Amino acid sequence: MKRKVVLGLMFFSLGLSHAAGCTELKNLKNYSDPAYMIHEGKNGWFLRNTDFKVNGKISAEALPYIEILSRIFNDVYGSKIYMPLIPNRSMFIDPDEYPDTAKFDRNQTFQLYRETIKQLNKIGIYADDLTLLDGEGFFFKDDHHWKTKGVQETSAMLARSVARLKLLTEGDLEFKMIADGKYNSDFLTGKDVNKICNSNNLPETDVKYRFEFPESIGLFDDLESNVVLVGTSYSTKPSNFPGFLQYYLKSSIENYSMDGGGAFGGLEQYLVSSSFEEKKPKLMIWEKAYYQGFGNQSSLSLLRNLVALALGKCKSSRPALKKELLDQLTALNHRQKIDLFVESNVFDLKLQIKYANGNTENLTFTRNTNTKNTGWYSTLLPAGNPVQIDVTDLNGHPLQAQVETCAIR
Repeated sequence: MKRKVVLGLMFFSLGLSHAAGCTELKNLKNYSDPAYMIHEGKNGWFLRNTDFKVNGKISAEALPYIEILSRIFNDVYGSKIYMPLIPNRSMFIDPDEYPDTAKFDRNQTFQLYRETIKQLNKIGIYADDLTLLDGEGFFFKDDHHWKTKGVQETSAMLARSVARLKLLTEGDLEFKMIADGKYNSDFLTGKDVNKICNSNNLPETDVKYRFEFPESIGLFDDLESNVVLVGTSYSTKPSNFPGFLQYYLKSSIENYSMDGGGAFGGLEQYLVSSSFEEKKPKLMIWEKAYYQGFGNQSSLSLLRNLVALALGKCKSSRPALKKELLDQLTALNHRQKIDLFVESNVFDLKLQIKYANGNTENLTFTRNTNTKNTGWYSTLLPAGNPVQIDVTDLNGHPLQAQVETCAIR
């Protein structure tokens, strides 16, 4: 896959927000979702309930689908997956700075985080324990995203592991890192503090860095990219995870990360892209935050869709699957898949399938509107003969769609 590489910017820390000291932060009526309730800690820390999530492990229901995704990339496409699993902010804060209102089992959180790292490595997704890094200055105090120090240390650790495990041929692009002013944090938590407490705290700042191309490469030269980044908003911010990855890996990177896409939005955006269809990467970096988890019962349908997308379109040339992978899919009662092609401005749809045995299946597809949508939707189906397929919008109005089904082989 070839693209014109445009490098982002990078930063180091300067300011910090001041504590509001208001009791209204404890009033649940100020929050539409209790998960985002804010707690005021010591020394300017503002943390949400999500920062104190203890268990982000892969659930028993989600594990087979995550493992199948790993097998598709590793065994079918020869692509390696590395996951930077970003710890909670609370894991990198001095416990003496915790809010008095926070209920948090720090030791259990570390234990479960490390068990998750073991889970990932066991199923073929390479992951390092990021809690081994120096956590001071890793995160903003007024926003849940990481700062440049966190980005830089994570990128360096990733590059060392990629080299040690030989996941990627060593790159030869020597980028220059140059200080270039400052930037503000997203201030997402800080904005809410100001609104709830009628305060006027200012966002923290970091020193900005830019990366320059090697002198041997022109600004608009096409670079061959064998590395893809699929991640969350942690990979789209001015702290510039993609830029630091390029710097340490010495390779160009295609970034399909997405704001507001959760744990799987960036991956979905990549799987429906022409890039994925045309050429598979040597290395896929799947960044996600530990607090997001890996899927509860409600998100299993999304994992089912991601596996179907990863298998490729029914009419495309697809490599044969190994028996072990086919057996895993059969154990989940998935023997065929369905592709739907609609207009690219359709982000939500319903699918009703009636089978010859009298069974009916109702499925809902919801795609983040930040997605660079291609209009291709797909999911796994059980064994059986579909006799009627209806595609509608969420209100039940028919949608024009091209529908294709095929056996999984």
